[in-house]
Amino acid sequence: FVDLNLRCPSLSSITICNCPVLNRITITSNALQ
Repeated sequence: FVDLNLRCPSLSSITICNCPVLNRITITSNALQ
């Protein structure tokens, strides 16, 4: 998550950048289950 914070300087951009990442996390978690 630190890497994402470095890539996204502002808080609003952080949330925008986290959206696809969160989707990937949910997809990977579903695949693991």
